[in-house]
Amino acid sequence: MSELPQLWGVLYAEPNKDGKRKTCGNCKLAVNSAAGMLSGAPVSRCTILPSRISPQMVCGYHVPQEGADPDLAGLETVKGGTSCDKCRFYEPGEEDDMEGTCEAVDGEDGGPAQVKAMGCCARWEAGG
Repeated sequence: MSELPQLWGVLYAEPNKDGKRKTCGNCKLAVNSAAGMLSGAPVSRCTILPSRISPQMVCGYHVPQEGADPDLAGLETVKGGTSCDKCRFYEPGEEDDMEGTCEAVDGEDGGPAQVKAMGCCARWEAGG
């Protein structure tokens, strides 16, 4: 039996509807503050993290929750955003470049989880 988590345990998020990689700039939890809008910053705060953010930042939280901890969120700046196809655990599929497998997450059949190239989860690490 594997000790890897399943998709639900890593907050796997399906691809964004606009086809872009995950960033604070397109996260539903990010909002403009009045000061941010005046300074020209499109995104300046998050509804669950007490930290200032910028559009090129990302974190591991994809679902709203109370009392989120910025140290545990993994908030960092990632140019271009994150997606499975830019993760070190991602293996592209043979048929197309839209889906593949994740070597860090168990699938329902016990093998690597099937994921979409533009999806992402909290286990994301630079690579790919």
